[in-house]
Amino acid sequence: KYDEAEKVLQRLPSDKSEIYKLLKTFSLDKNSYLTIKNTKKNDLKINQKKIKVIQKKYDYVVLTSGNYNIFLYEMMNFLISLSKNSTNYLVVIYIHDANKDEEERIQYALNNLRIENYIIIFDKPPLKNASDIQIKSFYTANRYMISYDLLKEYKKPVHVFDADTIIYKNLLNYMKLHKKYDFCLSIKNILRYVWTFISAPHTIFYPTSSSMNYLSFYENY
Repeated sequence: KYDEAEKVLQRLPSDKSEIYKLLKTFSLDKNSYLTIKNTKKNDLKINQKKIKVIQKKYDYVVLTSGNYNIFLYEMMNFLISLSKNSTNYLVVIYIHDANKDEEERIQYALNNLRIENYIIIFDKPPLKNASDIQIKSFYTANRYMISYDLLKEYKKPVHVFDADTIIYKNLLNYMKLHKKYDFCLSIKNILRYVWTFISAPHTIFYPTSSSMNYLSFYENY
């Protein structure tokens, strides 16, 4: 729905709210593009630590992210609903800013839920002197950077969810239903705030060249 998206972009009050100033990052002229292209990329994954447990075959990957508090008060409910209502998945959890004790508690919780396939990515902030908006934007967009890595490594469809999502049906059926597409983005009217222009709250990427090209933008810029 490109026409509808254009209308929404035109209505954004970019001159009235500091949050919407973030959108200027994605409005590139030729000089800005060349500046970004010639800038040395920072290694945003330098502080990552991964814990991987894969005990059986899976057909798709489920990705969600947050900090320790989000894990406790939102993500646990998401994981409980996922384990209750879906099958044949590998769940990937990206956690930032957790201390050692919190990391151990998260791993214990996953084992207690008897989730057979999971990867936990613990990360420390790679950005220095960043504003709150920039930090939130990075962690939101970073889900797509992780999705890019997962598609390359596992060659399986990747579902991306907000941590406060509740799963009511088997995602395996949803994955099969949309397999003729490259990717699906869920951007509802009630969810149209600035973050949805960086990373839709609910997304599925299939391992196709179109998906890889789309996600490479997040990896490179």
